[in-house]
This record gives sequence, structure tokens and C-alpha cells, in this order.
Amino acid sequence: MSSFVNLKIKEVKEITQFLKTETQFDFTDYSFVWYKTKLELFCNKYKLLDGTQLINKMMEHPSTKKDLIQDIFTNDFELFRDPSLWRCIKDDVLKKIGNEMLYRVFIPSCHLGAELLSFLIIRDELNLTQKVQVVYSERLDHINQVEKGFEYEERSHSLNLSNYKRIDGHDLNDKYLNKVGPKLLPAKILFENTMAVTFNETIEPYNKKMNLILYRNRMLEFNRNLQVTTINYLEQALKPGGYIALGIKEHSLDDHMKNQFTIYNEKESIYKKKL
Repeated sequence: MSSFVNLKIKEVKEITQFLKTETQFDFTDYSFVWYKTKLELFCNKYKLLDGTQLINKMMEHPSTKKDLIQDIFTNDFELFRDPSLWRCIKDDVLKKIGNEMLYRVFIPSCHLGAELLSFLIIRDELNLTQKVQVVYSERLDHINQVEKGFEYEERSHSLNLSNYKRIDGHDLNDKYLNKVGPKLLPAKILFENTMAVTFNETIEPYNKKMNLILYRNRMLEFNRNLQVTTINYLEQALKPGGYIALGIKEHSLDDHMKNQFTIYNEKESIYKKKL
């Protein structure tokens, strides 16, 4: 989708300052192109012609601020995106869990929850629900949104099913997603031994040590400084010998990662923290 609005740098800065003051979200260190595009798409959606109209609308209708933040941080709901990464997580990481009493997995910034739900389905399939504890966070103020379901759209759902089948050739068990009216509801059994927390991975490390962190293609949103800050914080939340999965598009940090990690799967950018 192309943007009809072309915000000027001055307008983007004014919007950024407004959001920082009104919502405490600071987008200064985010990728300018990515962030600007998100703002322009939002303006198109609400038929706003420039940054001034956007700021005025947020001042007149406070709910618009929340709508904008949500639009910035969310993408289309797509389960098992990058199937080869999920195949690696399933076969090369989870199936090789040793005798550790409790295996902890951290999924920061879930947004719509596709990453979380993809992992929970795999965890249940492998009968690891009681052994693998999942902690997830959301930057918005509705961290349990994933349990409330997702808008059903036939094309997107077909893509979800296709992604899953590419992992091991089987169909997705229909016990995990229930169509209720216009929504797909995740099965409640998936959320056993799962905990939602409020956490911003760009500001501080999480205070518990994890065996695996899933952070697929999230740092594409950040500039270089914020990428390095974030990976350092996530590294502090990871046990020695633990894994961090960044996804097939994340190769910009390879040189930086060499100090703290060994490469576990180069194609999928999965790293193992040095002992």
C-alpha cells in the first residue's frame, strides 16, 4: 500500500514530541523510515492531510493516541511466519531440552500475539506445557489481548495453515483455534504455565534468567543504537548456554553478537549465549 501523505521531517519531530509528552512513548531511536511510514499510513487511514491534523485529532479525541500507538506496533496476524525458523525451534531446540527442572522462554513485545500463539501451539504438541514456562510482554496496555481472539479473515487464516504445514508436512490441529463469530479464539489450554508481564526491552533487562528468547524480526524497527541497547538487555536476561532467535532478516548485528554469542543457525539468526 502506497502512502498519499508525505510527512515532512519537522512534522515527524513534532508528532514524536507530542507522543513522548502525552503517552511516554519515545520514538527518537526508532528507524526513521519505518516510523514515518507508519505515521503516514495512519494519516491515510483517518484521512488526515498532514502532521498538524494528526496532532489536533489526538488532542480532540484522546482515544486516537492509543489507536496510533497500536497501529505503529502491530502487524497483520500471521501464525508461524518464517516456517523454517519454527521448524528449527521445534526440532533443534525444544526437542533437545535436557533434564532442567523448568525451561523458561521469554517472548517480548508480542503485539497481536502471533509469535506467542505459534510457540504455545508447538509447546503443547510436544507435551512440554508443564516443563516449559512462557513469559510474554506487550508494550501496549492490553497485554492479555492475545487471549481475546483475532479477527477472522479467510485469506489470512489459509496463510496461517499453510505456514504451519510447511513446518513438518502436517495440518494444524483444529483444537487450538475456535471460530466464534468474526473471531478466532485460542484454546484456553494453551495458556497454562504462561505469564504476561509489563516490560519494555529497550529500557532495561528482564530480571529473570531465560533459556530461550524469541524476538523474530523486531529490531528492524530500531536504529543501530537502539538495536545494540536492546540486544545487550536481552543478553542479560538469558542464561549462559541459552538461545536467542532473531529471525531471517536480522543480520545487521552479526559483528556485535560475536562477543556474547556463538552462531547456532546462521540462516535464521539463532544464537547461543557463550558459557
